[in-house]
Amino acid sequence: MSVHDPTNPQTTQPSSVPDDRVHGDSLPGAEPYGDSWLRPTLTAEPAVGAPAGSPGGPNGAGGGPATPSARPWWLLAGLGATLVLAGAAGVTTWGAATGGLWRSVDQHQTYEQPVGALTIRGGASDIEVRGGGAAGTVQVSRHLSWGPGSSEPTPREQWTGTTLTVDAECRGLVAWCSVDYVVVVPDAADVTVDTGSGDITLTGSLGGVTLKAGSGDIETADLGAEQVTAEAGSGDIDVELASAVSPVSLRTGSGEVSVRLPQDAVYAVDTETGSGDTEVSVPTNPGSTTTLRIRTGSGDIAVDAR
Repeated sequence: MSVHDPTNPQTTQPSSVPDDRVHGDSLPGAEPYGDSWLRPTLTAEPAVGAPAGSPGGPNGAGGGPATPSARPWWLLAGLGATLVLAGAAGVTTWGAATGGLWRSVDQHQTYEQPVGALTIRGGASDIEVRGGGAAGTVQVSRHLSWGPGSSEPTPREQWTGTTLTVDAECRGLVAWCSVDYVVVVPDAADVTVDTGSGDITLTGSLGGVTLKAGSGDIETADLGAEQVTAEAGSGDIDVELASAVSPVSLRTGSGEVSVRLPQDAVYAVDTETGSGDTEVSVPTNPGSTTTLRIRTGSGDIAVDAR
C-alpha cells in the first residue's frame, strides 16, 4: 500500500528518510541495524521464518545457494601448522643426534724436526704455507670443521725422513668435513699442495713449489722459490715473485692469471689463451733462460712489474 493516500489528507506521510543501515542489516535473521553480518559464519543456516520447500526457503525454488562453510580453511591452516611443527621437531632431533649442525675446533702443533719437503693433500681445505720458520721446526695450525652425519675429521701427519706429508680423513654417513691448514716451514723447503676445491696461499722464501687446485684459487705473495708450477681447474692464479724465479709455469682452465715480476727481471714470456685477453707490460727477451709460461682456457692474462 502506498504511504501517501490522496483521499485522506491526515495520512499524508513525509518524504522517505534515506536508509542509513550498513550492508547486511537486511539479511534474513539479522537484527535491525545490527552487525551480525560482520561475524563469521562457520555453517550455512536456513533463513528464519521460511519453511522448508517454500519459495525463499533453503530447499525452495526461490532459495539462494547455501552459505559455504569456512571449516575447510581452518582445517588446512591446522594441517599446515602441524607440518611446520613436525619439520622443526625433525631438525631438532637431527641436530641433537649429530651434536649440532656444524662444529669446529682449532689445533696447534710444533714438530721439532728438520724438514726438507712438505706435501699437503686436502679435499675441500684451504691451505696456507709460509716460509721463514725457525730451522729444524715445522709449525702446524689446523681448523677442523664437520657437519651433520660426519664425525670430527682425523688429521694425518706422517714423517718420511725429512719429508712431512699432511692429510685428513672424514668418517660418517656423509663426509661433510674439512681441515684448513696454516703451516710455517724454514726457508728453502720444497712445497707440494694438491686440493680439490680449497684455496692455496704461499708467502716467503721456499724451495721448489708445485701447486694444484681443482676449483679453488692459487695466490702467492712476495714469493721466493727455485721454481714454480701452478695449475687450477676453474680458479684464478695470482703470482707475485720477490726474485727472478725460473722456470715459472702457470695453467688454468677457466680462470684468470696475473703475474707480477721483480723490477729488474727479464723473462722469456710465452702466453696462450683460448678466449681471453693478454697484456704483457714488462720487458721480455725470447732468448732469456729465465722463463715464464702461461696457459688459460678462457681467462685473461696480465704480466707486469711489482
